[in-house]
Amino acid sequence: MTTRRSLLLAGALLLAGCKRQATETETAKEEVAVLASAFTMTDANAETQMTHGFHAVENGRWRWVASKFGVTLALPAGAERGAQLELKFALPASVFDRLGPVTLKATADGKPLAPETFSAAGDYTYTKELAAGTVGPGAVAIEFSTDKAIPPGEKDIRELALIVTQVGLTAK
Repeated sequence: MTTRRSLLLAGALLLAGCKRQATETETAKEEVAVLASAFTMTDANAETQMTHGFHAVENGRWRWVASKFGVTLALPAGAERGAQLELKFALPASVFDRLGPVTLKATADGKPLAPETFSAAGDYTYTKELAAGTVGPGAVAIEFSTDKAIPPGEKDIRELALIVTQVGLTAK
């Protein structure tokens, strides 16, 4: 009886000490669970979703971006029917007066989206449709680029292209 009890105790201890390793898919799902499908530039929870090219928040509302910038977004519920990407931004007069029209391009998970040229200073929304099945499942890597930017200089050491206020995906 003591041998049986010892074996049961050893088995229970062994089971208690074993921890199941999360699979790659489970880990990816957990990461997606904390990602937002849309955010403003002031959302502190979204800092990790701004992968590159973003400068610090200014005036409590927006961020300058470099000529190449990227985000990671979660696919929203219902996106199996497709999604719409929206980037809300401004082409400031200071940039337009110096560079002229600016063309903005994007890719979603490496798939190119149609470029758009902005021929005047002002506030804009770059909106592109993502067809069903072209991205995901899970997180979507969005890469943006402009054809021009103000290079770093003496007064400002940052490269400056656009002022971004919001980015996101919505289900169709």
